[in-house]
Amino acid sequence: MPILGILIIVLQVIFIVHAIRHGHGIMWVFIILLFPLIGILVYLFVIFIPEMRNSHVTTRAASKIKKTLDPKGALRQHTQNLEVTDTVENKLRLAGELLSQGMKDDAVHMYEQCRSGIFKDDPSVLLGLARAYFATGAFQKVIDTLDQLMTSNPDYKSQDGHLLYARAKESLGDSAAAIEEYEALCAYYSGAEAKCRYAQLLKQQGDHERAEKFFREIINTAERSSRHHRKQQEKWIAIARREIG
Repeated sequence: MPILGILIIVLQVIFIVHAIRHGHGIMWVFIILLFPLIGILVYLFVIFIPEMRNSHVTTRAASKIKKTLDPKGALRQHTQNLEVTDTVENKLRLAGELLSQGMKDDAVHMYEQCRSGIFKDDPSVLLGLARAYFATGAFQKVIDTLDQLMTSNPDYKSQDGHLLYARAKESLGDSAAAIEEYEALCAYYSGAEAKCRYAQLLKQQGDHERAEKFFREIINTAERSSRHHRKQQEKWIAIARREIG
């Protein structure tokens, strides 16, 4: 059988499976089967490529490749955007990119610039500033900033902000307060990080029994979860497995 014929059959199988799994209807299955070459091309451009472009996995992969090829590209773009349009939104984007690039002090400065007018106590600004302070090791400033966030925005909830608060307490050596925050956080935190950090602190404080309980919970949850969940939480799952030997 010619190579082209084999390729068409392979593509037919791939696209038929894709159409069925993604609920695109039996019509596409018949089109691909009855009009192999035309059906494949139509499905490729009408369904497959647009879906791949909108896929979170594809978007993340493209973003990683772009960042590898041009690590400073996003930083340049956000800098240019701010030069053209000086808004708090553009400053926030630049501050976030500065932080991700490891330019911690510059990120702090940019987040502090965002604290003006109606954005003075904006949750996104204060949470970003707290993250930047944490990166610089200014843990008391993290606490003060997050306290200000909670005072100014009593209805605002952020599991990431709560985790940052607990970690800052721990970094300041206030283990009792950190344990209290971690315990509250573990009741609703969606990932394994909070529980893992809590267990590590308990172990450090000599509470090995409770620490092992939480490490085992992380492992048991992982074993019952999807591959996607395990991939997302692989760092904390690996730590839990290592901690219980």
